[in-house]
Amino acid sequence: MRWWEFQRVERQQQLLATMLDRLAIEPIQLIRFNRGNGLRDAADQCMRCFESDRCERWLANVPIAALPPDFCRNRETFHRLVSQRMLVPPLATKEESPNKK
Repeated sequence: MRWWEFQRVERQQQLLATMLDRLAIEPIQLIRFNRGNGLRDAADQCMRCFESDRCERWLANVPIAALPPDFCRNRETFHRLVSQRMLVPPLATKEESPNKK
């Protein structure tokens, strides 16, 4: 692998991590998605993306987002993960449990 390929891998990985952060998606959600292939699939899509500069600008200007940008190759995956989070209430802790005695 040439030096510029290493730089690209590192950049795309950082963009993916920042996108997850902006969308409030926990890495474990992505890891578990698509029968355990979510992270690999998302990283692969990022590596195939030619919108890195646009992605970087979007991430720099959006501190927290509800939905991924239209140009993102992982848009459908991220949208599903965000939707799942919004539809499923968080698990109650022992202190919050309605069956607490």
